[in-house]
Amino acid sequence: MINENDKEKGNIVDDSKKKINVGANDDNAKEVKPMWYIFRVQTGREDDIINSLKSSFSILAKDGINGNDYFKDFSVPKYQYTKYVNGKAVTKVANAYGGYIFLKIKMTDIIVSFLRNFFRNNGFGQMLPRPITDEEYKRTIEKAESLSKDAKEFKFKVGQRIKINSGSFAAMEGSICSIDEANRKLCVSVMIFNCETKIDIEYDQVSIIE
Repeated sequence: MINENDKEKGNIVDDSKKKINVGANDDNAKEVKPMWYIFRVQTGREDDIINSLKSSFSILAKDGINGNDYFKDFSVPKYQYTKYVNGKAVTKVANAYGGYIFLKIKMTDIIVSFLRNFFRNNGFGQMLPRPITDEEYKRTIEKAESLSKDAKEFKFKVGQRIKINSGSFAAMEGSICSIDEANRKLCVSVMIFNCETKIDIEYDQVSIIE
């Protein structure tokens, strides 16, 4: 849905010499259907941009315009993943589409002008060339949610019993001595010829013995 070609089109800030034809005449604003628009913004500032945008509705209010009548929803799709800190599982949250925000807007000429001025004063902001439907947005959210499922890792901890599933030591069982999070490796103690031996093994080569 978001590709490199899109990034070069529909610039709502810097391409001021070209007419942006996404806005409807405000005389017919009540007839305009809200649509989802995707904006490319500064990575890491997605939530800040949305908060600043909401705060800027006061500018519209000076002209007797209620921003909430035009901006119907705001979204920064996120997903959860598990990180291991000192052998303990910690849940983290990350943006599924870093550098992008999703806004459901009744796009009229006044709102186009408002957004142009907003991004001019608040940093980079580029609107992708076409809005997306509710169904397309739903698929976008479902993809973000699937990242949460894909990001789940084994919850390893020191002393845990594991079984080795592949490699030279396949089918052997042992206990975790230490965890190398950076390289996704475990130091495991196994018995070889009645002698305790420590071996290094990849995360995905073992399963936890419940």
